[in-house]
Amino acid sequence: GGAGEGEQKLREEENFQQRQEVKTDNVLPAYCEPPNPCPVGYTAADGCLEEFENR
Repeated sequence: GGAGEGEQKLREEENFQQRQEVKTDNVLPAYCEPPNPCPVGYTAADGCLEEFENR
């Protein structure tokens, strides 16, 4: 798996403690949800924006 999955031990240390760290996108800032312009052949009925200004 990826980072945060399974056991990972990077150094031989007696006081090393395993910890579970799974990354999610639950707290990403608003700019990670950009407008959804319609591709060619799609309409607003498909859940996208027909009129979109690309800045």
